[in-house]
Amino acid sequence: MPEDQVLVGTFDLLHPAEAAAAAETVTAKFGRVDILLHLAGGWTGGKTILEAAPADLQSTLEQHVWTSFHAVRAFLPHLLANGWGRIVMITSPFASRPGAKGGPYAIGKAGQEALMLTLSQELRGTGVTANLLQAKAIDREKPSSTTPEQLSAAVLYLLTEEAGTINGARIPLFGSYN
Repeated sequence: MPEDQVLVGTFDLLHPAEAAAAAETVTAKFGRVDILLHLAGGWTGGKTILEAAPADLQSTLEQHVWTSFHAVRAFLPHLLANGWGRIVMITSPFASRPGAKGGPYAIGKAGQEALMLTLSQELRGTGVTANLLQAKAIDREKPSSTTPEQLSAAVLYLLTEEAGTINGARIPLFGSYN
């Protein structure tokens, strides 16, 4: 890939100022922002709600909700200024159908989904869309996992003009829930 098409940087999206710096860095390099793709990974679980430490919940809220919130607030003004843009976040089916011993993770992902679904309603008529892709796990080796190629294909479709009417969708990229 040509060097003028690549930007490498490290920004801690837990901090609003760093998220804003990321948006400004992208804009300075490319002149505009059209897409925000946010993939926050990491799972905290294996304990019941009674067993889970408050720090486990705090960590998942920071990882999934706060990074999403700060990224959206930093990049959205640029997308709105263009009159066109796409926001895609990767989430999990466990946000709406949590399993036992996964409370902190499910709560964090549910908060991320609520943010995006609210945002999609606020974006009506702006030319900017906000959608969610749900994957249980991203892995080539596990039969029930979403492959990187499947995830990429779904993301690429949501970035097209043809997908411009898709807004506020939760698109499952996994087999059955169980």
